Amino acid sequence: VAGTSGTLIVNGGEFTASNTSTDSNSRADLLLGLNGSTGRLEVRDGGTVTTTADAGQGRIGLLGATSAAATILVDGAGSLVEASDYIGIGAGGASPRYGTVLLANGGCIKAPTVEIFAGSLLGGIGCVQGNVINNGGFVVPGSSPGTLDIFGDYTQTGGTIDIEVNGFAPGQYDVLNVSGNTSFSNVVFRFIFGEGAQYLSGSSFDFINVAGSLSFSDIQYEYLGTPQGLETAITFSPDGFGVVFSGDVAGVPVPGAAALFGLGLFGLGALRRRRTVPEKVAA
Repeated sequence: VAGTSGTLIVNGGEFTASNTSTDSNSRADLLLGLNGSTGRLEVRDGGTVTTTADAGQGRIGLLGATSAAATILVDGAGSLVEASDYIGIGAGGASPRYGTVLLANGGCIKAPTVEIFAGSLLGGIGCVQGNVINNGGFVVPGSSPGTLDIFGDYTQTGGTIDIEVNGFAPGQYDVLNVSGNTSFSNVVFRFIFGEGAQYLSGSSFDFINVAGSLSFSDIQYEYLGTPQGLETAITFSPDGFGVVFSGDVAGVPVPGAAALFGLGLFGLGALRRRRTVPEKVAA
């Protein structure tokens, strides 16, 4: 399935692209943003979109000239976009392509492999059912804020994970949950503080939760919109990453009023106990 610019909307119904050929080279493809076009897929209210091939491959590809040129929105519990073999958010190579997948209100995407490329984005409140490979793209859990669940392994090399913080009660900060094994290499975790939020000394939360093994190297941190005097301590354990705040902190007057950066570099961790790495964010 491919074509000119346009939007496909599935509200509570089903859309299937299938190939029943016995040829192992056969495919059933749903491609968005192909050849410079603008493509958008919206699946809402329990609707489903599926690509499947009996002997070959069922694939979904977001191949826009920009990340906005190829987008998928999956909105609502039970809403699902599924490929029997592969979902590619963007593409690499000499002519890179880009895409954006947004999940809302429990919507999900599903494939054995979901791959994110540099300049492309996966985010929102919902789930990914399958192994995720992030090759330098953006992952943005939540939506002011919220939780993104990955039911599979997660591997990221390069790129950024944004964590929005509006407070310390559940639901006031972003969380990435991974059910499988997780690996981070040369990844930036960027904390974005909301306007007017109160940050009490000793407050803490876990922003990455991992059920399988966890390894990491060359992790970096950035802080946007931080109040004066804020001190942070990044904690890490076999089951994820957390952050503890301390200092004489009131609130954040204006979001992004200062782009204040803290940098922490860690060697590859074979983690057996929780450790704490203190960081100071300059006023």
